[in-house]
Amino acid sequence: MGKIISFEGIHGCGKSTQAEMLYSYLLGKNINVKHFSSRDKVLSKYIMGFLEKEGPQKAEILFHLALANDLTLNEKFETNADSIFILDRYIHTNIVSAYMAGKSMKWAVEKSKVLISPDITYLIDLPSRSAHERKDGQTNGIERGDFQSEFLGLGFIDYQDKMRKSYLDVAKKDSRMIVIDGRRGRNDCHEEILKSLEDGL
Repeated sequence: MGKIISFEGIHGCGKSTQAEMLYSYLLGKNINVKHFSSRDKVLSKYIMGFLEKEGPQKAEILFHLALANDLTLNEKFETNADSIFILDRYIHTNIVSAYMAGKSMKWAVEKSKVLISPDITYLIDLPSRSAHERKDGQTNGIERGDFQSEFLGLGFIDYQDKMRKSYLDVAKKDSRMIVIDGRRGRNDCHEEILKSLEDGL
């Protein structure tokens, strides 16, 4: 089985940037590496179509939709045993989304065991107001929690703040997760990630 490295964090924290930087770095080292973001997963467009048509859903429904979407990656992991996979959102996104909406962390973790576990997960931690500033105040429905019935009307900052706190709670319980201070410059974050991977690579 290849190595699976996932990136997590609130919207606007810089996780996508760090995932892309690591992907480019490994490509430059002639390492067999593959990169998947949320939009690359095969069920993503169908799930969004469902939400746009049917409107906000409860956490448990959203969790199982996301779980099925991530489950489509298992075959890719199993048939590419010599690859490193860089994932922009994976298991921990689903766990955190359910936990912050009131489901128990244990429930979400147990349900997620059908997925192939990441070897390491980087949580890019950033306050929600800083993320809002980075996005120049431009947000969409997913980032505001508009599709989660438990959070209607909460708005970007409050929704992302709840998400951030939930991520940090989960990180305290999961030895796979390494918290990276997203307030630092992107190059500093990248160097810290590379240093933590030196032995494994």
